Formats: sequence, C-alpha cells, structure tokens
Amino acid sequence: MCMTINTWNIITICIGRIRFFINWIYPNSRDLRPWEVLDKYFSIKTESDWNILCAAMDLLEDTECARENYIKFGLDGPTKYDDMGEKYLRLYGLLNALYLQKDAVIALLKYCNISNMKKEKEEIENLKILRFRHIAGSHTLNYRDYSNKNNAQINTYFITRISLKYNSITFRSGDKFEEINIKDSLYDFNKLIGKKIYMVVKYLEKAFKKVCKEKYLDEKAFMNHISNYFEGKIYTVLENTGMWNIGDLNLDDSIEIFNVN
Repeated sequence: MCMTINTWNIITICIGRIRFFINWIYPNSRDLRPWEVLDKYFSIKTESDWNILCAAMDLLEDTECARENYIKFGLDGPTKYDDMGEKYLRLYGLLNALYLQKDAVIALLKYCNISNMKKEKEEIENLKILRFRHIAGSHTLNYRDYSNKNNAQINTYFITRISLKYNSITFRSGDKFEEINIKDSLYDFNKLIGKKIYMVVKYLEKAFKKVCKEKYLDEKAFMNHISNYFEGKIYTVLENTGMWNIGDLNLDDSIEIFNVN
C-alpha cells in the first residue's frame, strides 16, 4: 500500500512508532533484561545495544525539536532581531542537530539486519547538507576533500557573512565560492532520512506481528488502529523565504508528497 506522509514531520511520526513498538514488544518483565527479550525480534543483543537504542530514540526526538524550530523561524529566530550572532548560533545548531540525527538513524538501521549497511550509510553521509555541516560546523579550517581518490586535498573555508540573510548560504575557499540552499538541502535530508527511519518502522512492525501471533492477539485490528498515524491529508506549505509552515492544503495549492511503499 502506498501512503502519503509529510516530508517535514516524518521523523517525528516514525520515532513515535519506533518507541511504541519497542515498548510493546518488551513488556518490562522483572525476570528478563530488555536485550534478552528484544534479541528475538530486533538485533539487540547486549546491554550496550539497549543503551544505544534508548539514546538514539531520545536523540532523534531532541534534535527534531531543534530542526522544527529552524523550519518555523529560519535563521532569524522567533524574536526577529537582526542579530548576526543569533544567525550563526542557529545555523551551527541546525547543522549539528542534523549530524546527530544522521548518527541516530544509522544506529537504528544497524539493528535491522540490513544486508548492505555500508551502502545505506554512504547514501546518508553523501547528503549535500551534511557535507556543508562538515565544512561550516566542524572542519572549517581543515576540510579534507576526497572527491579525488588519488589525491585528497585539505581546504580551508569560511562563510560569507552577508549570505546569512538568505536561504542560500555562500562559503568560500581561497578564490572559489560555493553556495548551498538550506531549504532545498534540508528537504532532501528529510526525505532520505525519512525513508531510512521508515525502514526501521517496517522492520519493527514485522516483529510486532510475530508477538501478536505468539500472544494470540488481533493483529489486523490493532494495525488498522495505528495506521491512522501514517494516513490522511498531511501535506506541506512552503511560504516566505526562510519560513516553512506545516499544515493541510487545498486541492488547488502546490503540494509536495512523500510516498512510501
């Protein structure tokens, strides 16, 4: 079945479903530790795995708060003071929140017994906005460019301050300039990360069905109930520069739909 999901809030929706499935599969038995229960359905084998799983779920929710704030208020922030320091803080905060989200999603994928985890990880890490994060938020003075496999170069960058007034941020290395559109790159990030985290949801859904059969529960009725979280008219409104509002659209509006099979 093909379902329509809002690209902007899919991470929030999916992490809620992941937490639900984990809590439901593990009944908090005093006689068994979490990994002793989950290992049968989800590749959680040690206490360390369990701690990483819990931390990843919390991290996704926390960083999503930061990301959603940026989506609503852009670089300017809710106060609308034209303050350059706030713009830098919000940009650095967004970029590192996305990096942490990337790490959390990769951690969750590792527990789903995916055959080619290296490919999944590379696809995520090749996102344009994550490269920008490495340049602008981490390795600004010593960014190592591996585009030439035979001769990796170390470049030094800086953000042009005047570009912080717009969605497109310009950064410079020597006499070369590059530009990244934050809105478009963030949309690409949400779409790909959304697909990856939805893979975790589907994996846990299969585990949940196994539990239902073992406990003789009405799996069909229950799955129909929770499917409401993934269905309905949830679209995205793209408005003023730097401002993205989430809500329903009329039929004559321009819509962006994220389909998941």
